[in-house]
Amino acid sequence: MVINPATPLNALDEVLPLADYILVMTVNPGFGGQMFIPSVLHKIRKLRDMISSYGCSARIEVDGGIGLDNLDEVLGPGPR
Repeated sequence: MVINPATPLNALDEVLPLADYILVMTVNPGFGGQMFIPSVLHKIRKLRDMISSYGCSARIEVDGGIGLDNLDEVLGPGPR
């Protein structure tokens, strides 16, 4: 499943238990060379909490504007 930067996480409520992977877009799809949207970091952390609270095994992937300058921030603390 894929979620765009502006899509709220509650859009995944009914399907999260069925997901193997959730791709969180960190730029708006369709336009190359965009800068990473930092506000998506909160969404990634919240999604990780949702997956844990639902008891799901879905993995999180991210796409867009990620490089060596923001990789540590995107990966964040915790298991990888």
